[in-house]
Formats: sequence, structure tokens, C-alpha cells
Amino acid sequence: MKRKRVVSLKQAKARIGYVFVLPTLIGVVLFFGYPMIRSLAFSFSSVGITEKGIALAFAGFGNYQHALFVDANYREIVARSLLDTLINVPVITFFSFFVATLLNQKFRGRFLVRTIFFLPIVMASSALMALDQGDLLQTVMGSAQGFKESAAFGGGNRLAVLYSLIEAGLPRPVVEYIVSATARIFDIVMLSGVQVLIFLAGLQSIPRSVYEAAMIEGSTAWDNYWKITFPMISPLMLTAVLYTVIDSFTAAGNETLAIIQNTAFRNQNFGLSAAMSWLYFLLIGLLVGILALLLTRWVFYYDKP
Repeated sequence: MKRKRVVSLKQAKARIGYVFVLPTLIGVVLFFGYPMIRSLAFSFSSVGITEKGIALAFAGFGNYQHALFVDANYREIVARSLLDTLINVPVITFFSFFVATLLNQKFRGRFLVRTIFFLPIVMASSALMALDQGDLLQTVMGSAQGFKESAAFGGGNRLAVLYSLIEAGLPRPVVEYIVSATARIFDIVMLSGVQVLIFLAGLQSIPRSVYEAAMIEGSTAWDNYWKITFPMISPLMLTAVLYTVIDSFTAAGNETLAIIQNTAFRNQNFGLSAAMSWLYFLLIGLLVGILALLLTRWVFYYDKP
């Protein structure tokens, strides 16, 4: 007689997780599986449109070679997108964590402050999706650009802040990074909404009993922050970083996406556009994999009893 296999609590929780992930996996396979396979076939082919439909002629790695070594703009634009992402990720991540920490504090009017902070993000994203057409969108974006310019440092003030920070002993690259991030505060706020929600949910999930036990042992607020809050929020820190990377690479105003779309729909070169897309996809996957491998080493996972 076979013994009945005993399932541990950890295995049972993992199975429940698979159940929640299953609908997403099914949706990805059904709605993205065939287009990705078709796009991969396009990238190795010369695509032509005939009366009978789309005709494919095998071209090997010709499209990839053209994208990397013939097209003068693609490599430069991809490098610029990569640089923008590497600049945005630390700023957006730490800004989101800082805002989430403030919004997690207990004070009067906390709900109102959260509403004021998140309402412009939700309304702005919905408005941009609804107004994605013609001169009206250009007018709205022009107003947003004017707001960003007015919110940024003026020429004299910016030089004064730059000079003051350098005089304080900070290296010039660090000072320029801080000043440029401050000048892009509008973009940072607009791109940090989801990350703030991620961190806020993580902060609220930390049991109060952990802090109470630490305080009984004589722990200070500073010790609690670095030895309790930060380690227990580290899994969500990893999630927020990876989300920020992907969101930055796939933002609506990304230049690489624009050149891929123009190559396909303006120049009617679908094979080259597919090759550009797959190169871009591999770059994103490589960067996400490297970051996940590096950050996973210091991530602390807390198993609730």
C-alpha cells in the first residue's frame, strides 16, 4: 500500500501561487505566442506584400546585420534609451520608496494626501490615452512641457546649486546627476506611481510585532529602518527596479519604439522592423536578467508562520 504524500505548507502556498499566475500565463500564450513566433519569422525574412497576402523570402541574418551595422540611427538611439534607463532607475526607485515611506506614516489627513498624490498620475495617464490624436494631444503635451520647464531650475539658480554642491565636496558627475534629476522632477513623479503603490503595500505588510519586539530589545528607529524595514521590503525593491527598467524601455515616448514603428509602417520594411524589435527585446531581457541576478543576492524573503 502506497503512502500518501504529505504536502508541506510551503508547497501548498506555491501551488496557490501557480493558480493565481495561471490565467496570466494562458493569456500570454494565447495572445502573444503566435505574434512573437510570426515576428521571429519576419526577422529572418524579406517580407513582401502581394495580392495573395504576405510573402516571405528567407534572408538569414541580413536584417540583423542591417540593423546593427548599416542603419546609422538604430544603434545610437538604442544606446540613448539604455543610458536614459540607467539614469532613471535609481532616481525613480529611491524617490518612490521615499514617498511611500512618507505616505505610510500615521498623520491626520493621510487619506487626503494619498488622494492628492495619486490622482494626477491616474488622470494624466487616462487623459493621454484618450487624447492620443492630432493637434489636441500636441497642445496638451506642449502645456506639460511648459510646466516642466517652469518647474525646472532656471539658468542662474541651477548654476548656483551646482557650484554649491561642488564646493561641499561632492564629485562633479554626482552633482550633475542630482541637478539633472531635480530638473526632471515632473517626469520622475509621473513614472513613479506604480512603484509607490508597490512599496506602500510592502510597508503595510510588515508585522507590527516585529517592530515591537525590536523596541523591547532597545532598538532605535534608525536600527529598525535598516535592520527591519529595508530588508523586509527588499523583495519589492527588486520588483520595483525590474518594473522601472521595463517601463522605461517601453514608455510611449521611447525613441527606439518610434524608429521600429516608422521602419515597419512608413518604410514598409517589416523584416528589418522585426529584427530591430528582437534585438531590443534581447537587450531588455539581458539587462533585466543581470539586475535580477545581482539584486537577488541581497534580497531577504520573510516566510510568515
